[in-house]
Amino acid sequence: PGQFALSTMPKSTILQEVDSFERAWSVANIALAFWSLPPQLRPSVVPRADHFFASNTPVPDWARGNPVARIGEHSFYHID
Repeated sequence: PGQFALSTMPKSTILQEVDSFERAWSVANIALAFWSLPPQLRPSVVPRADHFFASNTPVPDWARGNPVARIGEHSFYHID
């Protein structure tokens, strides 16, 4: 709870980049649609990854070794 911008932004916030917001909203809807599929039918963008973090944040304690993938500024790890 509280980890996504919509749940932490004041209602008075005015979006500066509406196109970017709409793209992010679309990506989130696609992700939800994939998640509703049976597990064997879900596409896997980063196989086996169960943790990730953005490079502009402190490196978490669990982020040891090489990530299974890097996409943009995000590193993906298989921990569990």
